[in-house]
Amino acid sequence: MQATALKAKLDTHPIAGALGAEIEGVDLSRPLDDATLAAVIDAWARHSVVFFRGQNLTVPQMEEFGRRIGDLSIVFYVNPVENSSHVTRLLRFADAEPGTRSYGEYWHMDQTIHVEPPKAFLLQSIDCPPYGGDTQFASLYAAYDNLSDGMKALCDRLVVVHTPGGFFGKGDVKKPLETKGSASQFNRSLTELEGYINQEVEHPLVCVHPLTGRKHLYMSRNYCVRFKDMTEQESAPILDYLQRHIERPEFTCRFRWSQGAIALIDNRCTQHFAINDYTGFRREMLRLQISGEAPVGPAMPRRLEAAE
Repeated sequence: MQATALKAKLDTHPIAGALGAEIEGVDLSRPLDDATLAAVIDAWARHSVVFFRGQNLTVPQMEEFGRRIGDLSIVFYVNPVENSSHVTRLLRFADAEPGTRSYGEYWHMDQTIHVEPPKAFLLQSIDCPPYGGDTQFASLYAAYDNLSDGMKALCDRLVVVHTPGGFFGKGDVKKPLETKGSASQFNRSLTELEGYINQEVEHPLVCVHPLTGRKHLYMSRNYCVRFKDMTEQESAPILDYLQRHIERPEFTCRFRWSQGAIALIDNRCTQHFAINDYTGFRREMLRLQISGEAPVGPAMPRRLEAAE
């Protein structure tokens, strides 16, 4: 989405050096005028993830704001909430046993296994624990900028193979789709997803962001299994190194949720990690996904249109 020439002045407060900012004084429950929307888009482009507290949007209001950013989409095997086609619920119960896995408790990007992955998503906190349950974000700009010149040159040439099988597993060794202690949100089983799990898509390891023109890494280790024309064994040392590099604390920010807070997250140039440290407390989030474009970078400067 392109910002207009006229932009409103926002009360914006960065929360870390690498990325992330809180925006105050904007009511997302009301349609934003063009100047305010342009200012929000500009702040989002500069900070990669922006946060708005005390919003308490209804599902239709959340969808309306999302449509101002782009077309809406949904993970096809996840059920939307009632009376919605796009908003989904992430719910962990208070009685989940200690040590139970939670959704998103690892560094990752969302749904990079598509030809045109989502460019963004919204998260809204409906019910949050009194402490714990924070989300961390990592800047893929900072990760790329702080590579050596030699590593940048190598990364610029590489194409990465993304596949759901990198996360769910293949053959007889598969991770469970359901997570104990969390509300079921899936409408298909792993058996029904067999063909989907084995699909592969290629993206450049280094991309150029369509809003900022800046280079950034583009990888999610859960989905990235190898480089094009290389084996998994040959690719793993570089992929593992880059993932550890992305997670360096100076490339991250951490957001403490409050009831009604909303995050607008750029899924192209960030990774995120949902911290699972709130055993004994209920946590509920609403998620809205926004469609994106095929990633473009030095190794893949042009992308042919392809039907998924």
